[in-house]
Amino acid sequence: MNKTRFVYFSLCAVLFLAVFPGCGGKKKPDGLPALYPCEIKVMQDGAPLAGAIVSLVLTEGSNKWGVSGGTNDQGVAKVYTHGDFAGAPAGQYKVLITKTVIEDAPTQEQLNNPNYAGPMGTDYDYIDLQYKSLKSTPLTIEITSGKNTKDFDVGKAIREKVTIR
Repeated sequence: MNKTRFVYFSLCAVLFLAVFPGCGGKKKPDGLPALYPCEIKVMQDGAPLAGAIVSLVLTEGSNKWGVSGGTNDQGVAKVYTHGDFAGAPAGQYKVLITKTVIEDAPTQEQLNNPNYAGPMGTDYDYIDLQYKSLKSTPLTIEITSGKNTKDFDVGKAIREKVTIR
């Protein structure tokens, strides 16, 4: 599988886990810290940004539990830890926001055809790339007890072809 397709499928898996968290009331794993509700609203060009992935990364220490969520039509991402548990552990986080779209992707019917050898589409980033990197994102949030909400504006929309470096 080429790297672009791997990145796309990885992003889809993260989005799936963020949008469809724990329908079965999973048992919390040992060591999972206390979680606090967190909603992040993402705006772009003055409008809510749907279909983006929001990830939180601790600025100090380590967190073995992934913390992320996907934005809905109102641009709001409910944050989940470990893909199943609403909320995030307390701490100071850097916020990463990404939205990657595959243009000219094959249809499901084409993908189901074992003889299909056509193009797989082209991936494009739709958010300024500074928000995709821990080194350059200016976005932060502190998670504390109680409900945590924050609004972010990611500026103008872009359309930049994804390259694997």
